[in-house]
Amino acid sequence: WYRMDVVRELGGVDPALRYVMDLSLWWRFLFRHGTTHLRFEPMPLAVFRLHDQSKTVTAQAGFLDETASLLHDAALAVGEEPLAALLAGLHDLRSGLRSLGARPEHRAIVRRMVARFVLKWHGTVHTEREFGQLKDGLSALSSVDLDAWEQKRLAKLKEQLRPASWLAFRMRRKLRHLLP
Repeated sequence: WYRMDVVRELGGVDPALRYVMDLSLWWRFLFRHGTTHLRFEPMPLAVFRLHDQSKTVTAQAGFLDETASLLHDAALAVGEEPLAALLAGLHDLRSGLRSLGARPEHRAIVRRMVARFVLKWHGTVHTEREFGQLKDGLSALSSVDLDAWEQKRLAKLKEQLRPASWLAFRMRRKLRHLLP
């Protein structure tokens, strides 16, 4: 729970967001105040049920595009243009959103946030757009200090991106599927 004076200080919930209002507020709080004054209660406060008609299920692309938009802004704010370009290439970014308030001293954490997001949601290539953008952005991703899970995802991604073209990628994938 947030104290209302803190919510007001952060500018409140961004009305331009439709899917990730809570995430934006949380990240703005962390970039402004860090974790020093957080208190965690070891008890469930709410239970959410995922169902076929939930916004999370029916509008996943909206969640991802809004999250990518926030991360894109943060990457630009800390001077990480290559990672920002990767996000812009992979997602339909939203404009006019509130800045998260990332500053140059947040560079390392923003790099990790972007890498984690990209590897989680694009760790397996599905589209030609992903193939091209990830191939172009591979060096930017590879330059981030990654944890063990992220390193495994990156290694898997590099293996997927070995073919020179989208056509070669698709042929290789089809052959691996037919000839296990």
